[in-house]
Amino acid sequence: MAHSRAVVWIQPHEAKLFAFDADKVERKRIPADDARAHAARDSGNVRDEHLRDDRQFFEAVLAAVEGDLDDSGRWVIVGSDKPASEFGKYVHDHAEALQAKLVGVERSSDLSEQKILDLARRRLGAAARVDQGRA
Repeated sequence: MAHSRAVVWIQPHEAKLFAFDADKVERKRIPADDARAHAARDSGNVRDEHLRDDRQFFEAVLAAVEGDLDDSGRWVIVGSDKPASEFGKYVHDHAEALQAKLVGVERSSDLSEQKILDLARRRLGAAARVDQGRA
């Protein structure tokens, strides 16, 4: 079922997609490719985020957003600084249709699920009011 709003909580090891409307929230977990962690371990580098290629992970997240967001939907990215920035740049460079629906990128870490949804509702509610003002 397509929803009018969505938020992606993105971290190096996974993304969580919350697609929602006024009365319903659907949740999906998109794990990062396990091969990245194996490659980092094999190289002896503990900081695997510098070694990996995030394209497959980002494409999986984008596919989930595309599948859960309706044609007029809006969405926001939330995450710690580097993952949120890198994913936001990837969306800008590789996903024109979803970029047009993206309201913003919020950099924040260690948020509960409820705080992520509250933040998204605030950002997306403001976007909805702007959209209604244009009609």
